[in-house]
Amino acid sequence: MATYGDLRSWNAAGVSSAGTDLRGDLTTLEKARDELEASGVPDSWTGLSASFAGWRKASLVEQMRTHLEGAGAFERAVFDASSEVAAIRRTVDEIDTDAGAQEFSISGDGTVTDVTPPEQFVSLRAAESHTEQRVALRDALVSRIEQVLRRATELDTTLLWALPHESFSDGEDEVADPGGMGGHDWLTGPVSLDDSAFDLSSIMQGQIGDCWFISSAGAVGAADPDWIRDHIRYNADGSYTVTLYDEDGHEVGVRVDASVIEKGVRNSGDGSPSWLSVYEKAAASYAGGSYGDIDSDSIARGLSMVTGRHVDSDGDMSIDDIRAGMDDGRIHVVSTEDDSDSWINPFDTSIDDDNVVPNHAYIIDRVEDHDGDGDLEVHVVNPWGPDGGDFDGHHRSGDLWLTEDEFHESFDTTYSIGRP
Repeated sequence: MATYGDLRSWNAAGVSSAGTDLRGDLTTLEKARDELEASGVPDSWTGLSASFAGWRKASLVEQMRTHLEGAGAFERAVFDASSEVAAIRRTVDEIDTDAGAQEFSISGDGTVTDVTPPEQFVSLRAAESHTEQRVALRDALVSRIEQVLRRATELDTTLLWALPHESFSDGEDEVADPGGMGGHDWLTGPVSLDDSAFDLSSIMQGQIGDCWFISSAGAVGAADPDWIRDHIRYNADGSYTVTLYDEDGHEVGVRVDASVIEKGVRNSGDGSPSWLSVYEKAAASYAGGSYGDIDSDSIARGLSMVTGRHVDSDGDMSIDDIRAGMDDGRIHVVSTEDDSDSWINPFDTSIDDDNVVPNHAYIIDRVEDHDGDGDLEVHVVNPWGPDGGDFDGHHRSGDLWLTEDEFHESFDTTYSIGRP
């Protein structure tokens, strides 16, 4: 979604130029289609060979026709958008001019700040009247900013839906849409990559058993947002390319459509898709093409897949060691006990706190004297979201502060990676 700062750089001339380039490409494609349609099967080809060649040519001509129709509609949408881009940019310039004249500043995220110098008033009533006037002016600017942002979002959505989503590749999707969890819904615009999008409290795992991946990616995003921004690209055709890493630490670009499933990870605030929704889809595509392929795995694999870095693990890491690692910039994710008390496993591997989810991954984000009693405690974040959820008849919290003993009673192995 475009920010107010983005709108300041919108350029109608650039949009018109893109439309002209599209027109040139379409002309070339139309000529290629006409040449293909006019070509014949060589006289030396007979029988099945000739029949197959004729069928293949007809199939390609039809594919090109469909592609040209979609690309033509997109070209027209781009040309139509240029006038709206110009109007939006004029509106933004007018808002900025009025804000300056009224002694307000507007930040890139659209926040309006009163920058008028302090004044002295002869009476309380005069001061209150002045404040009311300033608030009214600010609110008017905020309303205009919200309106122009809505126009920009509507334009983005119109262009996104105008994109020819069918690929030109022998009838097969060029973009891998992992299956296994229902249909996909198109996004209404680019997912947010603002700082707030990486807050751990915004994570809400869906109905896929991929806490190992969600916690790993979420921990990296919270600690190093720029790493994620550098590894997720919104493409011109509306798709995303997410850069993951294979077992040898080599980069793997995974391109997926700009759509998400209802049962996947979402933003805990309003249930909207997030950057993690796109990352989750890329992981499923890379892992085998189905969301079932990321249902249960190891945290070590998750951290390695997201960063390509070496992962350390420790089954008995102290809170002091975790704090020392965090001071050095390390990122930590921890697993809980598996809650197994059967005769097959005679060792004590059960969680001791009914507030903890068994067989689960949590993110460690802080170590500090939380209670002020002089003892360090570790803060763990449940990827289920701030409100947590119910499991096996007990409510499990969205985050916990734990003493050293409480941490080791229910949590198993701590995984960590260093900064790049």
